[in-house]
Amino acid sequence: MLVSELLELSKIERTSHLQLSPVNMADKVANCIEVVQQLALKKHIDIKLNMEPDVYILAEPSKLKQVIINLLSNAINYSFENNSIEVTVRQSEGASILEIKDYGIGISEEEQVRIFERFYRVDKARSRDSGGTGLGLAIVKHIVEVFNGEIEVESQPGEGSTFRVKFKSL
Repeated sequence: MLVSELLELSKIERTSHLQLSPVNMADKVANCIEVVQQLALKKHIDIKLNMEPDVYILAEPSKLKQVIINLLSNAINYSFENNSIEVTVRQSEGASILEIKDYGIGISEEEQVRIFERFYRVDKARSRDSGGTGLGLAIVKHIVEVFNGEIEVESQPGEGSTFRVKFKSL
């Protein structure tokens, strides 16, 4: 898995142009939720949706799927059992926004500046147990930047995290 993710990151960094096309973000999120649903059910996590139906961005569908699945998987993996995750897709001021909010372990302010670095892990023990490589958020950040978007995080230890991805609306 580590070699595969390193190759993926390297490929994304070298790619200056992808095959971008209009993608309905709400539809893509719904498809990705189906992929992670079993993981959520194992931890008794309810995924709550708040999605505007016609939010389009210019993206490569497979790479957007990778971004969404990574963020959803992290939200599930770092959430406490018997909890929920909120997924929002909306438009605001010319931006198409995806927000994924969990109520899990959270991330300290000092660590928030480093979470998009390669191999950086907030909870080293938990990441090792869940099979994480420490590359997921680095890959996500690079893909988002290739799509001319930006990603940010708001988090408090013990209260959870909100990852917000903003793209230019079509």
